Amino acid sequence: MNRKAESGIGTLIVFIAMILVAAVAAGVLIQTSSSLQSKSLDIGKKTQSEVSSGLEVVQVLGFREGSGTVRNLTFMVKLTAVSSAIKFDDTTLSLLLKDKVMKYGQGTGLVCNGSDDTIFSCNYTVSYALEASSGHLTGYLVPGDIVEVTLIAPREIEEAEEITSIWMPKLGISRETKFSTPNSISKDNVLLYP
Repeated sequence: MNRKAESGIGTLIVFIAMILVAAVAAGVLIQTSSSLQSKSLDIGKKTQSEVSSGLEVVQVLGFREGSGTVRNLTFMVKLTAVSSAIKFDDTTLSLLLKDKVMKYGQGTGLVCNGSDDTIFSCNYTVSYALEASSGHLTGYLVPGDIVEVTLIAPREIEEAEEITSIWMPKLGISRETKFSTPNSISKDNVLLYP
């Protein structure tokens, strides 16, 4: 009888030890999963803001320079539907012509500093065509703003020439817009996009 009691007590001790080990393991798993869930939510929010943030080109106008050429361009831009504010100081624009690439940053005037045969570094200017009713910040593109971005092309753009613009905010997705000049440029203002 004593042996049965000893073996029963030993089994009970092993059983209780297994329950304690399982409880500790469950606690560790719950804590780890909670920590991972918190981190994944943070990463998800950051990723969503980076992926969804961006601007949308609504319209591109060209202004006639000479006979059948365009030199000044004005982009009408706004934020995409779920985007957060974008700072123009942190946003660059690349303008790709058939023989030249021009990189623009926000500046105080339409100037180009130094260049070589293919790459230019210039400024674009920003003016607000429509300011957001609430939350407007000068120097930023916020929901509700429609902004005119004006720049000078690296050379006169000829008739029937294809152009690509690539907007690159610091946070968010880059936006590529392709457009071309018409076959005949006879007006002072030419709609290039859409």
